[in-house]
Amino acid sequence: MKKFTLWNLLNSSDVKDFDLLEKLKIYVISSSELWDRLTADVEEYYIHDIPYHLLRKRVYKAYYSENAIEVFKMKGGDKNCIK
Repeated sequence: MKKFTLWNLLNSSDVKDFDLLEKLKIYVISSSELWDRLTADVEEYYIHDIPYHLLRKRVYKAYYSENAIEVFKMKGGDKNCIK
């Protein structure tokens, strides 16, 4: 899987798979470990309100049906992530 940022995801054709009338749930995770993902910080934004510091984060996984995206807290992301 190619590394890409939240900015790249939201500016791709995949953005149409989200319900853009609802807020996106953005989970900020430290690693791809299950425990970390279950205890992630959650922020909710409409697509046009997402702050720049989140747009620069690397995406781990997108859940289109749940209107949710997991991004890494650190700039480089998790070394265990599929690359």
